[in-house]
Formats: sequence, structure tokens, C-alpha cells
Amino acid sequence: MIRWLLCLGCVLLTACGGGSDSDSGGSGGVSPSGYSISGLTNPVDINNQNNVGFSLSNAEVGSEYRYSFTDSQNGQISGYGTIYQTDQAITGIDLSSLVDGSIRLEFALQNSATAIGPVLTATTNKETESQVSQVTLSGQITYDRVPHNLDGIGLDYSNTMQLPVRQASLRILDASGDILAISKTDEQGLYQVLVPVDTELRVEVLAELFEADPELNWLTRVVDSANNDSLFVLQGALASSGNQNQQRNLRAASGWDGIEYSGTRSAAPFAILDSIYEIFERLRTEEISVSLPELQIRWSTESTGSFYQNGDPYISIAGLADVDTDEYDPHVIVHEWLHYYEDQISRGDTIGGSHSLNSLLEPRTAYSEGKGNAWAAIILEDPVYKDALGAGQAIGFNFNMESSVSGRSGWYIERSVQEIVYDLVDLNNEGMDDLSLSLAELLSAWQSDDYLEQNSITTIFSFLELLMQRHPQQASAIEDLMLNENISGQGLFAVGETNGSDRDYSLPVYHQLSVGATSMEICSDNAADGEYNRLENRQLVRFTIDAEGSYRIEMDRNLGTSHYDVARDSDPDFIIFRQGKPVTSYVLGEGASADSNNESFVASFTAGEYVLEAFDWFNIDEDSDTGGLTCFDLSILPI
Repeated sequence: MIRWLLCLGCVLLTACGGGSDSDSGGSGGVSPSGYSISGLTNPVDINNQNNVGFSLSNAEVGSEYRYSFTDSQNGQISGYGTIYQTDQAITGIDLSSLVDGSIRLEFALQNSATAIGPVLTATTNKETESQVSQVTLSGQITYDRVPHNLDGIGLDYSNTMQLPVRQASLRILDASGDILAISKTDEQGLYQVLVPVDTELRVEVLAELFEADPELNWLTRVVDSANNDSLFVLQGALASSGNQNQQRNLRAASGWDGIEYSGTRSAAPFAILDSIYEIFERLRTEEISVSLPELQIRWSTESTGSFYQNGDPYISIAGLADVDTDEYDPHVIVHEWLHYYEDQISRGDTIGGSHSLNSLLEPRTAYSEGKGNAWAAIILEDPVYKDALGAGQAIGFNFNMESSVSGRSGWYIERSVQEIVYDLVDLNNEGMDDLSLSLAELLSAWQSDDYLEQNSITTIFSFLELLMQRHPQQASAIEDLMLNENISGQGLFAVGETNGSDRDYSLPVYHQLSVGATSMEICSDNAADGEYNRLENRQLVRFTIDAEGSYRIEMDRNLGTSHYDVARDSDPDFIIFRQGKPVTSYVLGEGASADSNNESFVASFTAGEYVLEAFDWFNIDEDSDTGGLTCFDLSILPI
């Protein structure tokens, strides 16, 4: 699917749900080629700056075009459209907000398969104002970064640093609020713009990362969740530009007075943004092409809990002082970004919910959460995951990807997953770790069609099976990492797995049900470690439909099933998935009625392989007063 996103007068193209087997991590398909551009308006002057254009030749009809114009101050204007004829003029582009001087055009075509063609470039010169009527305004934008204590527990306000606000959007406004210039800060937080002389104006820095390169597209904005999700803006004072060059520096302060937060916490949005910058800079440095939908990060001094909201691309970051503040916890922020990436352009079938390093989790959740921890450590190049919380943000916890702690291990343990994924990429090979895949190889796997279209749900098994297929020379080393974490199941469906944490109903990872045969008994329990996303709450069942048609799915608790207790209520439910996507609607009651002891649903299926998730509602409702061990007969019959 192709999605266009509006941002600050520009439009970004993002490719969603695509996949690729290339090491670049891009999308598949045959790229458009053979096209050219010419006739770019030159020079751009006071009369034509609102109607700049250029010509396109030999273009593929029906493909999408996108362009960006960048001035010497990193100000950008971008746009998009559809090719309706082979030779086409693209006109009406407004470059009035870009500054005088050299302006670079970048242009590319993208087809319906989201494959991007060659990026073409051209240059023009803008000459709209006399240099005598302008002065240079420059400065540095910084924010307060509060580090963790040396032991990784709690924040160390006594060593607060002023760090640059990197690559953030910046604009200059006059007294009426009209934009005089737009730009970005650089890697040192520096900016430089030309502004009119003797004009009342202010500098504003937006909590926003914006990239409109044809091969790198993203827009991340940090907004105030307590104020209608309005964008955080660091605002300088209104003052005259005078008739000589001048400097204006801005600092976003932490708001900490040595005892508590008593001032405005203006640094927090920029601290969050800088953690996201680490991801984008790593992608850029390793020349990994990626286009992402707009991401909104919601934070306020009242926000509780850090999480990603699936389906609706926003991340919530905790900000409630003396309880949990995550703006200075980069690992937490980068971890949540990974869930956004999974949801938007990769795949992650996690059901979310509470979790900890050693919780007995169902496999989707264990995989996604462990993967997020490892991703944060990889991007930040810091294997110690740190999270500050409590009164004065003085306590918290940390754990090291490189040093296993005693306790549980297996496919259902978040800690086991994170150590495997981290060891795949880290350069510090030790023990059973003999692997150092590149970040590009990791992302290429996560965006490949083979991953996106797996018939299983996403687990550590499905991921490692894919890696072994893509890197057969490393298969033995990958299996060693698995065995080191007591994981032995083979293939997408973990055939032969023997580690079930000594639970009676945790294995097999997937039950195999024959369509049309006699029923199979499966059991749901809440005794292992809690409810909702814990081991044994839900059972996974794989089945194959050989012929398209209608089928009845029956899940029945009767006197003949094991552990029947007439005093215990049960509400059997199920959801059916194809390649991780539900084909029955739980919210509409398909396979999810409130009927006691029995659930029945008739549906039409095309031929193929499916996964059914079965459970007793009372074991996932997170009510410890209900639920318990209940068993059901499950069958799928053609009708």
C-alpha cells in the first residue's frame, strides 16, 4: 500500500507492508527506469518562486513521482503525484519559503510494487532579495540530558549535560506569526539562516524529525498528550534582527531544581526525539533505505506507562514524576519504536500485555518484547538496558544483554529471545556466540516477503528458521544460540520442542489438527504465571484447508473432557489467522460468543494453512478470581 503524509506544507511518500530480500531492507518489485528530468526553472526569482517547474521524459504511466527541494540551510519542500503521460510537466511548485542561493532537486519514480527507481538530481539558483536587505541569524539549540547513575539505577541530576538538538525542524517567525525561513539543526545543534534586516522575529524549534529524501522518508513528532496532542515547540523571544549578523541560542531545560521538577520540562520532548534520531542516524550511516509512515510520540507530565498502540501509529512515553519517567530512558524509547516498525512495515503478531524478563509468556509476546530489548541495545550500542522510576527518579532497574542471569530459559522467556537476537548482531562474540550479522541483514529479513508471508505466527522459531534459510552457512551457529537457551524446536512450527517449563499443557508449541477428523482435546490454564498473555492461557493449533468451502469450527467442553469441574464456569473462544492476519473477527463475536462451555462458528475458507488460537475467556480476562484448568474438544468439519 502507498501512503502519502502531509507535514509542514510538504508531502511524504511511505511504503507500508512491503518486503524485500535485498540487503538494503527496501521493498520488492521491478524499479522504474529510463526516465529523465530537464527544464528546471533557473534562476528562481521574485516573480516565479511560486510557480517553479521542470519536465519529465520517458516516465512509466501510472507510477508515482516524488521530489524534494533542499536549500543551503536544509530547508525542504517536497511533493508527489501520479504519472499520467510519458512526457509530463510538473509545475506550480512554491519555493518561496526556501532561502536564496543554490537549491537542489531530488526526484524519483516509484511503481505500484513500491520499488523506487534511480534518484535524479538537478540544481537551480534562487535570487529574490538583495543581500543588503538580509542578515545572518545563527546559533545552537541544546537540551538538558540527565544521565543514569553509574550503576545504571536511577537518574543522576548532578551530572546533567547540555547536548545538541540534532536534525530538528527549525523556523523563523515574524511578529505576525508568518514564517520567514525554515531549516534544520545539524548534528551539533547548529543552525544558520538569512533573515530580513530590522524585523521583529523569533526562533522556534519543533520537536520533529523530518526527512524527505526520495529514499529515506520519515516524520516523527513529539506531542503533548495532555494538550490535544499539540506539537511541542521550543520558542525563543521576539526581538529585532537589526542590521548586523547576530546569534541566538536556545536551551530546553529539564525543569529540575535540585529537589524536584518545579520548572517547565521543555527538555523532555527533545530528549525523546534524540533517542529516535539514534535510530535514523544508524539507518542513514549504514545506507539502509526505509520509508516509514508518520509517527506521533505522545508525552506529558501526566502520562503513565510507555507503550505502542497497535494499528494506530503512536507511541506513548511515561512522564509522571516520582512514578515513572522515560524521557531519559533511551532503551525504553527505542524498544517501543521497534513495535511501531513491526506494525507498520514489518510484521509482529504480538498480543501485548504485561511482561517481565522471566515471565512465562506465550511465544508471540516473548519474541516481540525480547526482540525490542535487543533492538534497543543494538541501536544504542549499549548492552545494558536501563529504566529509571520511583520517587525522584532515583530507583529503577537494568539488565545486560551479554550476561545471562540465573533463572528460566526457553522460547517463552523474553530474556532468552533478547540474548539470541542481540548475539546475532553484536560484535562481542563470546561463549556460544559466533555471529555478527549486519543491521541491514537483520532488517532485510524482517521486511522480506518470506517473513511477511509466513504461515506460522511470528515467534523466535519463525525468525530463526528464516535466518537459517537466508544464511545457510550460519545455520549451525544459530542452532547453537538456540540450544544455549534451551530451545530445540525445528522449523516455523517448532516441531520437536521439548522445553515446556515442566508445565502439563505448554507443549507442543503448535497442535496439529486434521480437518474432518475426530476432535482434538486442548486445555487452557492460568496456573503457570498469570493471565492474558501467559504460557498455557492460549493454545495454538495449525490446520490445513485442502478445498475451498464452508467449515464449522466447534470448541466444546463436555463431561467427557479432562478435568471437568461442573462448578467452574468456562467460555471457550477462538481466533483464526492466515499469515498472522485474523480471518475471523473477535470483536464481532466470530468465534467469541458469550456462550458457556461451547463455541461454534461457520466460516468460508480458501485452501491453505491456518493457525487457530483457542482459549477459555476466564483465563485471559486478567481476573484472578475466575478461570483455571479447563479442557475442550476442538474440531473443524466441512459442511
